[in-house]
Formats: sequence, C-alpha cells, structure tokens
Amino acid sequence: MYGNSTLAVALDSDFRENLYCLPHEAPYFPKNNTTMKSILTLLVSASLFFTATDANAAASKSNVGKKLGEVKADFLKTKPVTAGKPVMLEFWATWCGPCVASIPHVNEIHKKFESKGLVVIGLTQESNQDIKAFVKAKNMEYNVGTDKGGKINKELGITGIPHAVLLNKAGEVVWEGHPASLTDADIEKVLK
Repeated sequence: MYGNSTLAVALDSDFRENLYCLPHEAPYFPKNNTTMKSILTLLVSASLFFTATDANAAASKSNVGKKLGEVKADFLKTKPVTAGKPVMLEFWATWCGPCVASIPHVNEIHKKFESKGLVVIGLTQESNQDIKAFVKAKNMEYNVGTDKGGKINKELGITGIPHAVLLNKAGEVVWEGHPASLTDADIEKVLK
C-alpha cells in the first residue's frame, strides 16, 4: 500500500528448517528460545535502522520546495480550511505501530499551534468507516481523513509511514520526515 519495499533477510539452512509458513497456514515458531531471541534482535535492529535513517527516507524524493494543491480528502468531520494557512500533513495507518506511537506527539502539535493558525491533518488510505472507531479510541484530536486512492501519497512519493510534511502559507513543502522529528522551531518558521 505504501510502496514496494521489501525487507529480505538471508537465513541459514538450520533456521529455515525451524521456521516456515505455508499459504493459509499459521507459522511454526521454533521452541528454542535462543533462536527466538535472535529473531527478535534481528527485527528490532532492522526496525531501528529504518527509523533512524535520513528524515526523507520515507519518500522516494525530497519534496521540499514543491507546491501542493488543495488537500482533497474525505474527512471524518468538517473539512478544515487550509487556504492561506500553514498545514502539517501526516500520513499514517491504523495497523502501523510507529504511526500509533506518534499520535500523542501529533496531538500535542495540534493543541500547541492550532490557535496560532496551524492546520494538522492526518491522512490514511483506509476508509473512514474503518478508521472512525480507531480515531475515537486513540483520541486523535486533529483533522483526520482518507486519501482516496492514495492520490496525495503518490503525488509526494511517500514510500513509508509515518511520514509528515509541513506546508507554508503558500502551500509549499518546507519540511518533511518522521512526525516525531518535527520541532517547534520548524513549525514557528511557517507561522510567521
């Protein structure tokens, strides 16, 4: 859904004999705790590597300087007014652990800067029907909507989530990266 990237890991033959998954069958996990610890260490290391890389790593190209048109999405509530206002777009999904972990930070950005004119919008490719209960349960206080067909996602070349872009009042991307990397100083610049 968010790109064609695949993480491939070469495993030795002993391990392949202990772990396999056939279509429509539950995977068999080895009973050996050392093997399971190795698997978890590998997965955690890979996760840290991919989240600690360049801020633009979740986009196929840098979008800084690109002018983005009107945000056309199917919003859960009233469509926010974005014309002439700075906007933070956050691309996320309900099934994405790092996206869910970013919600409190994005809520804080919304609370802190809404009165100063910043419009915060969370965009997913999931249907509003699928996200309605999730948004309520996670207390997502900012604007949330569906990027139907991933049009905005594709226009920006987003290949991984969570990913955020910060637009100035003219609708130009001035910052992009992981939402947790967005600082108050970055936001203050677009509020001027």
